[in-house]
Amino acid sequence: MDSLHQKRHRAHISKARFRRSVTDTLDYIVNTGLSIYERVRNFLTALTSSTTIVVDQFPLSADLLKQIGDADFMLNVSSHLPQAQSLKKTLDIENVISPV
Repeated sequence: MDSLHQKRHRAHISKARFRRSVTDTLDYIVNTGLSIYERVRNFLTALTSSTTIVVDQFPLSADLLKQIGDADFMLNVSSHLPQAQSLKKTLDIENVISPV
């Protein structure tokens, strides 16, 4: 039979593995989300740069330029949100699993 010490040791190892698994999964999700955000940001930067392009002597329409400007503004205003929300969610999850 296992001693009480051995059972506690195995339980501790199981808890550590669980925490590590949750942390690894959370890191993957957060990093994937930030990567997607960065790709959108890069695309919008390229799109914003295209506002100076003239096609066959005609600039882009005012409506299209406004839409590009609006999208750029919204992304710039919210640029800190993904990182801040990711950090908050990470801390929330860590607080839940800490007692485990």
